[in-house]
Amino acid sequence: MSSIKHHLNELRAICKCKNKKRKAIVQNASGGVIRTIAQLGKNILNGNFKLSPRQKQRLRRHKNTLRALSLKRSSLKKKRKLLMQKGGAFLPLLLAPILSAVAGSLFNT
Repeated sequence: MSSIKHHLNELRAICKCKNKKRKAIVQNASGGVIRTIAQLGKNILNGNFKLSPRQKQRLRRHKNTLRALSLKRSSLKKKRKLLMQKGGAFLPLLLAPILSAVAGSLFNT
């Protein structure tokens, strides 16, 4: 959770911007941001975040990408490349529900 809070601004920017800018941000992102995105993917696969049936259905299309991203043995370079190739529609689907939950928990404390 602390890494999400630490990289919250970068994750919001990735989630909200258009496709070309998103790829540029991912290309120049620090390793911490890439690791945080991978950690979020693993948490979704483990069921640690509640997703609506619609969100699950939309992420189901990207299940192989999500699994490859969350593997611990994948290098940072490989994860970055995967995010740049599949990041167009995949990243907002992955980040939006989590960022809203994190933002809600920040305001409640």
